[in-house]
Amino acid sequence: MFKFKKEKRRFRRYRCHTIFNLLLGDSSFEAEMVNYSASGICVVIPDNLQIHEGSVVNINIPEPEITIEGKVVWMRQTRERLKIGIERLSPLKGSLKDYRLPDLLIGIQRSKKTGVLEIKSDSILKRVYIKNGEIIFSASNQEAERLGEVLIEEGKINQEQYDHSVELLKKTGKRQGTILVELGYLKPQELFWAVRHQVEKIILSLFNLKEGVFHFKEGPLPSEEVITLKLSVANILVQNNF
Repeated sequence: MFKFKKEKRRFRRYRCHTIFNLLLGDSSFEAEMVNYSASGICVVIPDNLQIHEGSVVNINIPEPEITIEGKVVWMRQTRERLKIGIERLSPLKGSLKDYRLPDLLIGIQRSKKTGVLEIKSDSILKRVYIKNGEIIFSASNQEAERLGEVLIEEGKINQEQYDHSVELLKKTGKRQGTILVELGYLKPQELFWAVRHQVEKIILSLFNLKEGVFHFKEGPLPSEEVITLKLSVANILVQNNF
């Protein structure tokens, strides 16, 4: 009799019945995935296989796209088969067609993880900086989502002020927001509002991406950001009807 440990779920599970080959050491055997999440998968295997809690396995499933190293964390007997839960050991990454981005962000928030979530879609590259599950900053390579462009769009600065700040940015290497405050074009509190607005704009734009890949790089954050926020993913989703 196997003792079943109830899993504390943080990431949403998706139902998907897929037959694949599970690799345990040098052995490969047929298994059926019944559901998956960003944190791992649940599979069913024959009950005569030599596998136990703590066993490390390798999984390579083409559809949905799941390639991970995982550890068996629970086991349960079901008739003539064995259902096992496999926890992801490898870094969190995958395709946006297989995982909903709001589910990923909510899961990271619940798990109180710290790191950078990187999302790529064709030429688009965006990063979300997360500390203890909360979004504190974001960045984008899209020109329309840069701080200066956001400030012009919102009427906080004019084109002449923007051009002046860019000229000094190239000469000094300082951040544009810092330069705008030093020049008197923005008050410190206006800069804080602008950065918050920019971050929220980048986050909301991510939900429009239908294709792409993500990679969550867990670990200490770079410390060069002067302004950091604390944004709740749940509040962003509710306020924008996601």
